[in-house]
This record gives sequence, C-alpha cells and structure tokens, in this order.
Amino acid sequence: MNLAKKYGIAFKVGNASYSPIDASFKLEMALVGDVNGKTPEEIQKEKAKAEFATHAPMFGLEADDFGAVISIHGEEFEIVGIKPNSPKNRYLGKKIGTNTVYKLPASLVESQLKAA
Repeated sequence: MNLAKKYGIAFKVGNASYSPIDASFKLEMALVGDVNGKTPEEIQKEKAKAEFATHAPMFGLEADDFGAVISIHGEEFEIVGIKPNSPKNRYLGKKIGTNTVYKLPASLVESQLKAA
C-alpha cells in the first residue's frame, strides 16, 4: 500500500546511528498532494500566518501585518513569517518577484510596519 497516495503523507528515513545497545534515526514526514482541498503550500502559509498572529503583538505589530510589503535597501519584500526567538533577524520576507525567503532585520521591519 502506498501511504503517499492513501494518506497524502510521504516518509523519508534520514541519518542513522547505532551502538551495541541502541539505534536511532531521523524520520521525516511531508504532505504531498491536496489535504482537505488545500495544497501543502496553502497549509504552510496558514500555519505561518497563525504563528505571526500569535507573536506579532509582542513586538508591537498587528496580525494584519502578515503579507505586508515593505522596502529594505531598495528591494521589496512580503512579510511571510516570524521567528520570535531571533532578536536581530526576527522576520521572514519573500523577495517580490522571486520565491526566495530572507531573514529580515527586526528594527527595519518594525519601523516600517509601525509607521504604516
């Protein structure tokens, strides 16, 4: 039975280590195909948006700031995530026109979003 087809989940076994008394290995799981009518990308975006809504108020931002477009050093970025435990580069921004995601400086992001 193919689990990916039946359940929409693919499994991958990564690095393994062992000794005479035990063994361990890394097991990765990833969504494949649609789940409840949503693609894995849509599910990931919803998760990132919910995480942003939870943590943004701690830094003086609004949940609605997720998806905002800001300009840093002449480049435009869409806010697509937050890393609350990273004091300097706390925000994730997708460069407009590409699918590349960068860590963005908290001070620049917060000053632009608070001024808007």
